[in-house]
Amino acid sequence: MAMVKYRCCLLASDGRITSRREYVAKDDAEAVESGRAMYKTHEEAASVTHGFEVWQGVRLVVRKLSDEANNRN
Repeated sequence: MAMVKYRCCLLASDGRITSRREYVAKDDAEAVESGRAMYKTHEEAASVTHGFEVWQGVRLVVRKLSDEANNRN
């Protein structure tokens, strides 16, 4: 199975991107889990980061904000 390029953007409460990382994953589900892990381990997550987005090219895969970013749903 081919790996696909994704990027995760960590978001401030005003919607600004505070951090961005590119990575590869086998599918959207794996990409979202990787994005959630980046959100949870980001050193400023508790005070600055409000959520995250996962993108594949120009396609928005998922956008999770605050409490919803910590949940698997």
